[in-house]
Amino acid sequence: MELEDLRAAQENERRSEKLQELPDSFYEDAAEYIEDLREERDACDDPFGDKAQRLNDAINSARQVTEAIYERRVGKVVKMASLAANGHTASEDRMTREEREMYATIVEEICANQSRIKDVLEGALKDGDVSETADTESPDEVRDARGAGTEVSDDGDPEPETVVGDGDGSEGDYATVRVVESLPEFVGTDGREYSLGEEDVARIPEENARALCEKEVAVEVSGN
Repeated sequence: MELEDLRAAQENERRSEKLQELPDSFYEDAAEYIEDLREERDACDDPFGDKAQRLNDAINSARQVTEAIYERRVGKVVKMASLAANGHTASEDRMTREEREMYATIVEEICANQSRIKDVLEGALKDGDVSETADTESPDEVRDARGAGTEVSDDGDPEPETVVGDGDGSEGDYATVRVVESLPEFVGTDGREYSLGEEDVARIPEENARALCEKEVAVEVSGN
């Protein structure tokens, strides 16, 4: 491995939203290359000479580039783990050994946390008065308790609305984005659920649009 190889890998990672293929031992190879540079620098007769300085600069550059590659890739791995934990397909083929371990840990933790949250919610429903209220109150009383304009069927709670498309807010509160990769369902700042797939164009709350664009999973589309 050489510094040029590291820089090429960094450029490839920057150009794509998807994880780029690296050798399974990439980080170990980078560490070995940096250690070789250190040994060569330490062997210089003049530690302050031009050769020692060039080697020192190469060491710093190699570390910075490798760390930048890792930071870029770890964000992609985390997003893939989040999608996998929510039932979407994600491949580990392009991950290094360390990244596969991280991926598996994140998926396991998300799934465990989801299970804990479900248990908490189920416990709250069992201990609360929700079922009793639904049996004794009229549909009109339930509607009044939950806010005017919300339709409630005679059978109980309505199914949550999943939205892809225009929101109900003012022009300044929403933004139009194009999704570059499938996302797990999320609740927008307007209280509505959004389900967005790859290449979907949707109008969502501006705050959510900004967050997705910052994470590089969506790009804003100009116009109405």
